[in-house]
Amino acid sequence: PDLVVLPSDYIIRKGELHDQDQISAFSDHKGIGSLNEFLSKAGIRRVILAGVATDSSVLASAQDAVSRGYEVEVLVDGVRGTDDKKAEVAIEKMKQHGVKMVLSEEVISRGL
Repeated sequence: PDLVVLPSDYIIRKGELHDQDQISAFSDHKGIGSLNEFLSKAGIRRVILAGVATDSSVLASAQDAVSRGYEVEVLVDGVRGTDDKKAEVAIEKMKQHGVKMVLSEEVISRGL
């Protein structure tokens, strides 16, 4: 099925500024406001991450979220690394920073 995007949805665009590293979802994007700004205004304090690649974008986003004071969870069944060893190292780094590894069914069962 097609992804339905509502007018109220907040879209994070990455990789559009060729002169800046935009690995993290928390990178500022074209002056349209940051994810941190959006989450702060909404009163959100917990971030649940999924995506590709565990050892790059997910790691950078998790570290940035922790440094901004968010409680961070990573869906271990919702990420994939560029290779297994790099992903394992990234997961250990995230754990050392207080990031909790969870299964998607755990998040679904507790509701948002």
